[in-house]
Amino acid sequence: LAGRRPVIYGDGSTSRDFCPVANVVQANLLAAAADDDAMGRVYNIGLGGRTTLLELYSLLRDLVAARGGVSPDLEPSFEDFRKGDVLHSLADVSEARARLGYEPEVDLRTALEEVVERVAAGSLETSGGAVPSEGGAG
Repeated sequence: LAGRRPVIYGDGSTSRDFCPVANVVQANLLAAAADDDAMGRVYNIGLGGRTTLLELYSLLRDLVAARGGVSPDLEPSFEDFRKGDVLHSLADVSEARARLGYEPEVDLRTALEEVVERVAAGSLETSGGAVPSEGGAG
């Protein structure tokens, strides 16, 4: 947001199943109200799709640029992959769909639009917690 070039480790093709927190809350509420046969299990919660770091960067840059926060031409800088980085991850949400009736309610773009709006309004700090969580057990 300060116009500095963000760093992407690797070439930007690394992908994740980024999951808006609202979907994690939704899954927990579904689990709390689920039948007994759904209890005691582990569920992966995510959007069920991959987003590359370059796609995520472009989306965020475009959302912030639309508000005049950065140049739409701002490009990231690339550094070497970090040791231990996982190249691709994708949450298999099939169990959550089958047993909890989970379907993600908030897509990544909508979640990021809300984050950008809140940061611009000063109601969300720009450090820590401003990016949707990565998909995982919920």
